Amino acid sequence: MAMSIIDQLTEKFDPSKYKDTYKDELMKLIKKKAATPKGKKLHSRRNHSCKEKTGGR
Repeated sequence: MAMSIIDQLTEKFDPSKYKDTYKDELMKLIKKKAATPKGKKLHSRRNHSCKEKTGGR
């Protein structure tokens, strides 16, 4: 029964459905960091939301 369900829900993987945005996001962050005054900390969206939830350090 389990194999039947798996077979019904399984489809061929098509990598063209996905876009790798890592490089683009990294370049945006590097450019933003380069444009900030020296010594100023830059918070990414990921770090910022984490600080809000935990109180941050």
